[in-house]
Amino acid sequence: MLTIQLDKETHYWRNVLTRVVAAVKALTSRGLALRGDKEIFGSNRNRNFFNPFLATHIEKYGNCGSGNTNYLSSTTCDEIIELMAQNVREVICKDMKQSKYFSFIIDSTPDMSHVDQLVLAVRYVSNNGEPCERFLTFIPSAGYKAEEMLICVLNKLGNLEINIDDCRGQSYDASNMAGVIMVYKN
Repeated sequence: MLTIQLDKETHYWRNVLTRVVAAVKALTSRGLALRGDKEIFGSNRNRNFFNPFLATHIEKYGNCGSGNTNYLSSTTCDEIIELMAQNVREVICKDMKQSKYFSFIIDSTPDMSHVDQLVLAVRYVSNNGEPCERFLTFIPSAGYKAEEMLICVLNKLGNLEINIDDCRGQSYDASNMAGVIMVYKN
């Protein structure tokens, strides 16, 4: 009897998580908001996160407050998005490694809180011969000097296990940099 109840609870929460992941994926792939400016379910500004099963779940667990499991918090959604981003990055890096050679593009852009960050994009030719240009990641900006930007990029490429010796080109927005442009040399 207890194992049946435990199995039922496990199935319910697995179903909740599956639907939350599907909702996050659907909304983010269309550029729609996951939440409004308030994390209160039932608010007129929080209507995108809807599914008949989740509607029932939201009624029961939606506004329980912190410390209660519901898989609906902004923290959970942000973690799901980060896991999806890691998966996409892994696919891009695998594709890059198969094509062998690549070039990178970096530019500086402010985030929503007006803090500068570097945008790292890569170009490579896929195995089927098509040129690919992919956004890889944001890197917290270490400064505006070319050498500082290059060090950040080299560290990030190393963390992603991308061999800089396979790099055949670099592109920077020089108007945003101060100092001498540094070129990586073997």
